[in-house]
Amino acid sequence: MKDDANDMECAFQIPREGRYADPTLTDLEIAATEWLDGFYQLEHLLAAREWAITLDPNASTELRFAALVHDAERFFPGGPSGTPQDGFDNPDYLFAHSIRSADIVDEWLDTRQTPPSPTFRKRVRALILRHEIGGNPEEDMMQAADSLAFLSTFDWLVLDWVANGFYTVEGVLEKLDWMFTRIRVSSAVPRALPLYVGIVTAVKQAGTAPFDTHERRQLAGHRPYLLGKRL
Repeated sequence: MKDDANDMECAFQIPREGRYADPTLTDLEIAATEWLDGFYQLEHLLAAREWAITLDPNASTELRFAALVHDAERFFPGGPSGTPQDGFDNPDYLFAHSIRSADIVDEWLDTRQTPPSPTFRKRVRALILRHEIGGNPEEDMMQAADSLAFLSTFDWLVLDWVANGFYTVEGVLEKLDWMFTRIRVSSAVPRALPLYVGIVTAVKQAGTAPFDTHERRQLAGHRPYLLGKRL
C-alpha cells in the first residue's frame, strides 16, 4: 500500500501501526476487538471509544464499551439496509440498525464466562440504542463520538461510495453534513469542524475519480495492525 496521501490511488489517511493501542483497554474490550477482528468498521469503533474518552476523560466504562461495539451488527449478515434516497435520518433504518446492534452485543456478553452485571448491560444497551439519535447527556456523548469517529476515519469509505456509484458526490456531502450537524455536545463541535472540512475537501477534490480501497478496507478491520503486535 502506498503511503503518499496525495496519490490519487491512495488519497485517504492511513493510520500508523498500533495507532489505537491503549493500556486502558479492559479485558472485556480486548475480547470485543477479537470478536470483531476483520470487521471493516473496527477502526471506526476504536476511534469512537477514543473520542468518547477525549470528550470526557471520566467517561464511564459503559460509554467506553458501547462506543467500541455500537455498530457491531454490520459485521453479521442479515441486517437492515437503507438507501441514500431514504434520507440519512430515516428512523426505520436507524432504529432497526441500533436495535440489532444492541441485541447482538448483549447476546455476545451473555456468552462470556463471567457476564457483566445486569446494570452494566442495561446501560450499554441503552447507549447503543441511542447512538444515532442521542438522548440524555451521556447518550449525546455517544452520538458525538460516533460522528467524530466517522469524520476522522471514513474518508476512504465515502470516496469508495462515490467511486462505486453508491452515492453521488452531492449525496456524500449530504451524509457528511448530517454527521456533523447532528452533534449536540458543544465541546465536540470545534473538534469536529476541521475534520468535517477536511473530509468534504477530499470528496470535492476527488470527484468521481476511481479509488482502489481494497487494501485500506482490510487495514481498517485488521486488529493486530490497529492495536499493535503486543495485543
